[in-house]
This record gives sequence, C-alpha cells and structure tokens, in this order.
Amino acid sequence: MSSRTFTYQTRITMTSEQSLLLDQYAEIYNTVQRYMFAEIAAGKTPDKAAYLRKFDITARQYNAIAVALKGKVASIKALQKTNIADLDFKVKKLLAVVKKLEAKAYRATAETRNKLLFKIHQKKRRLFLLKTKLAKARDNAASGKVNLCFGSKKLFRAQFFLQENGYANHQEWKNNWQSLRNSEFFILGSKDETAGCQGCVATINTDSSFNLRLRLPNAVGKYTTFENITFAYGQDKILESLQAKRALSYRFKRDKKGWRAFVSTAMERETTSNMNYST
Repeated sequence: MSSRTFTYQTRITMTSEQSLLLDQYAEIYNTVQRYMFAEIAAGKTPDKAAYLRKFDITARQYNAIAVALKGKVASIKALQKTNIADLDFKVKKLLAVVKKLEAKAYRATAETRNKLLFKIHQKKRRLFLLKTKLAKARDNAASGKVNLCFGSKKLFRAQFFLQENGYANHQEWKNNWQSLRNSEFFILGSKDETAGCQGCVATINTDSSFNLRLRLPNAVGKYTTFENITFAYGQDKILESLQAKRALSYRFKRDKKGWRAFVSTAMERETTSNMNYST
C-alpha cells in the first residue's frame, strides 16, 4: 500500500530562555549548512567526524543538515531545466519580435524608422541579456553548478536600495538578513528511533497533548522540553504515527510572532481523506 508524507504545524508557547536556545540552535545549524555547501561547491567531500568536532553537534544533527541541503540542491537542479526552457522560449519570442520590427523599419518612412530603430536597439539589449542568462544557465546545468542563496534573493538585493526597502542603514538590513538566514532548523526522524525521532522525542499526555524533548547542539546545551503541545489539525494523525512507530521529522521555524513546529510523517493513503495539513 502506498504512503504519502503529510505535515502539520502548531505555534509553540515557550519561555524567553527557550526562545534563545532555539535561536542558538538555528544559528549553528545554518552556519554548518552554509559551510557544508561551500565545501561541496568547491568539490570537497564533507568529513562528518570533522564537522562534529568543529561545530560541536551530534551525528544525527549532522545527518539532518546534510539531508536538508541535499534536498535544496536537488530542488534547484530540477528548477534549472524549467528555467532553461523558459529562457529559451523568451529568447526565441523576442528574436521574432526583433525580426518583425526590422522588417517594419525597412519599409517605414525616415521619421518612423528612427523611432523603430530605437525600439529595436532596446529589444536587442534585452535579447543580449536573455541570451547571456541562458548560456550561463546551460553551463551551470552541464557542470552541475548550483547557485544557492541562504536567506532570500529579494532580501539580499534590498541592501542596494535601503531607503526604498524601509531600512535606515546597512546595519539594520544586515541584522534582518542574518535573522532570516538563521530562522529555522530541521530534525531528521527515523522509525528505528524512540518516538520516531531521537532528536525531538514526543511523549503523549493523558489529555492526548504532546510534550517535545528537543536535543540541542552540544555547544548550546543538552535538552529543552516543550509541554502540552496541541495541533488544530493532524493531532490524531501524529498520535497514530507515534503509536505505529513511524518516523516523524520536525522543522522549527521562527517568524514575527515566535516559533512554530512542523511535524512530518508518512501516512497510508487510505487513512488521509478529508485531511487539513496546517493551522
């Protein structure tokens, strides 16, 4: 019987001390991931043992970072094909427009021809840029090169137009940039581990709410526990996965209101009808 992964989310109530612990976890996690990507991009093979020593993380935390990074790279490579096809279509379409304008300019009067020539010039500039992007995209795909922006391209570009994007100075932008780059972390689950995930162990309370014991990076501490967690949607499905000893993977993500927890688990298709997946 086939299965499908479903994800449910909830907002976690925590102390300011716990929020700081998650901030520190996220900073370490994303620092390691960026370092790992830089090594891979340079043609190096990450040394797991060296990472555990250098960043003082656990083996499972290393695995989670590696798996998440692999997923990001695979996603970008899949999008490369779509991007190449899209650029190729735009180049051909614009090239046809240029040829049509050139034919029109050839038959036009002197006054109209000058206007058309200016328009053709602008179109050819745009065509050159598109062809350059297309050539670069094809080269990247052929060589396996991946361009990965940790944070967001939109926010990265905002530093060049600070006032237009609501920033008083570059330091204010940088603080926002670093906060976004370190705003989440992933915990890999396994059906062979306690409660489906040794990095974040869920226990069931008598009222069917959950307690989550989060394993911290060694550099931050040992554990922190969040109590009486409930999910508006998927509570019963998470309970079912815990009882069936399925793998559960977690993602903690910070937004303007605080931290949210996302729980992902594989469910048999026949048990997933009429489900809502998020709160």
